[in-house]
Amino acid sequence: MEIRENTEKIKMIISDFDGIFTDGTGIVDCDGNVSKRIHFHDVIGIALAIKAGYKVVIMTGEAAGAVKYLDKKFPELTVFQDIKDKLPLVMQIAQENNISKEELLYIGDDVNDYFPLNYAGIKVTVPNASQTVKEIKYIHITEKKGGEGVFREVADALIGSKLGKLLVAGEK
Repeated sequence: MEIRENTEKIKMIISDFDGIFTDGTGIVDCDGNVSKRIHFHDVIGIALAIKAGYKVVIMTGEAAGAVKYLDKKFPELTVFQDIKDKLPLVMQIAQENNISKEELLYIGDDVNDYFPLNYAGIKVTVPNASQTVKEIKYIHITEKKGGEGVFREVADALIGSKLGKLLVAGEK
């Protein structure tokens, strides 16, 4: 995926979870517990984005153990679960962090991401997103489907030439 806008302005990445880090499915056991599979390229993508200086936020409409795992793994990560109306929270987070719309990249795939996507300076979705989301003006569609390393693809597109320097710096 190539992001056509000037990515130098981006300071914050806010991502939905289900349909981005996952393929949108869950395994429900007989007690009603839900398990979700995440791609570890996305875990590395979070680490790279944070190391590159981006503020990273995961915002999801459900509570998930996989999100708790990411929250524990990355103290710098900000996580919000059980969020039904995302736009007011996106706007609040941006305001609290002195981030303009143009400095915000939002990744989402379904109708509950429609308004936050329209608010963000850079909008990203996946090929298997809802048609309503894919029709948003100026939206970027990743090559990867949800659950296949979408966040990593976005991080790589943002970091670009900085990636090698981040990897070398990590070896010290």
